Amino acid sequence: MSSAQAQDGTDVAITATGEYECKFYYQDTTRVIRESIHLVSGWRHTTTPTFSAKPATPLAAISFDAGKEVRVYCVSVDGYLEEYGYSSKQSGWWGGALNKLKFRVAAASKVAAVYWSNNYNIRVYAQGLDNKIQELVYDNSSGWRKGAILPVAEDGSSLAAVRWEKEGQSCLRVYYRASDSTVKEHCYENSRWFSGEFNIPEIPPYASITAVVFSDSRAGVHLRVFLQDSGASIAAYHNDGAWNYQGTVIGPLRPGRRFAALEWKEGSELRVFYQDDDNKIHEQAQSNAGAWYKGDFNTIDTCAIQAISSVCGFVLQDLVAIALDFGTTFSGIAYAFINPGKKEDVTASIMDWPDMPVSLFPLIRLSSTRLEGRRQPKVLTLISYDPDDPTKFKWGGQVDWRTGAVQGVKLLLDSNQPVPLYLPTSNIKSELKKLKKDPVDVAATAATPDGLCR
Repeated sequence: MSSAQAQDGTDVAITATGEYECKFYYQDTTRVIRESIHLVSGWRHTTTPTFSAKPATPLAAISFDAGKEVRVYCVSVDGYLEEYGYSSKQSGWWGGALNKLKFRVAAASKVAAVYWSNNYNIRVYAQGLDNKIQELVYDNSSGWRKGAILPVAEDGSSLAAVRWEKEGQSCLRVYYRASDSTVKEHCYENSRWFSGEFNIPEIPPYASITAVVFSDSRAGVHLRVFLQDSGASIAAYHNDGAWNYQGTVIGPLRPGRRFAALEWKEGSELRVFYQDDDNKIHEQAQSNAGAWYKGDFNTIDTCAIQAISSVCGFVLQDLVAIALDFGTTFSGIAYAFINPGKKEDVTASIMDWPDMPVSLFPLIRLSSTRLEGRRQPKVLTLISYDPDDPTKFKWGGQVDWRTGAVQGVKLLLDSNQPVPLYLPTSNIKSELKKLKKDPVDVAATAATPDGLCR
């Protein structure tokens, strides 16, 4: 699926909700904040309406109670810092108590937030109109109030914050771009704020900064800071007792691209999510301090779902079930919007296929005449690869079965299944040998966004 619906320049925010579980937020082109959820089974992109914010709003997110409670922080169209909450105990998103504080932020202010469970403490950081970093404090005893005033940050500075516990006391770190273009660290320990050791010179204006912290029983506290460096790449800095540069995560990117990071399993799994120059959201992953590699996050193309839902007269909800029938001769796709207890489920089949011929029986008759508006629930299971570029292919009705197309590949997926006499597998195997592909490769091609699932 494509991430074209992410707004150009969107901020991104992520919060870990469990081991290999998290919730991710970004803004789409209609100013709506979108949510994607990662469970052990993989990513799920929700279509439940959330809330809107000003264009290119800053974003920060926290969660607690294993993700049953989520708070997202953004800026309203009139420039106020706002909180939106989600609870598994009630339906939908709702405006939080922070909104009553009416704290107006600097026009280009970013936002950072941290949470810890002792008395439900939340800290949110944003630039006030004077560009000083203002701390907003919440606990169950007092509700929301203004906290400490931190140093002046450069106009539009990115903000990152982390928190851990040391001997029963909270330790906080806030990272920001100072007026001299350096990235600095402000620290809270032993009930006082002070300047930290982290100091990275000359990063570009509006360069993104994000941070994570974790601890283990062997070596204590570990800090990880990621920022866009002077070469416009995402650079990593580690503190396992002292600060050290750890190389490039990805890049270069357009200056000012936003990104967010998280850690799982005591830092053995790190993830960085960023918007690339194609406006799609991508994921970089690191396991056990090894090399960075491409993750499996891919934002959903909301246009496709909106189009289907408008045709069906159905309101977007959390669940869309899609079934792919990959057949020996014909294949089809059906989908259903699932909204238990609220409205009858809507089920439909794909009926329009590119360049489908009049006859669906190529072994009997194949005409070059096209359907011209006639609709059918099946498409031919045919694939023809470009001999000069095996990454390019045609499929279904785009293919003439008499010109060396691969057909019946499903029969090779299970060697224990009987094969029809009219489709000798020796012919299929010879085609695959010429293409240097195995049956799984060909079947996977058919199910890509450029094939059946287009």
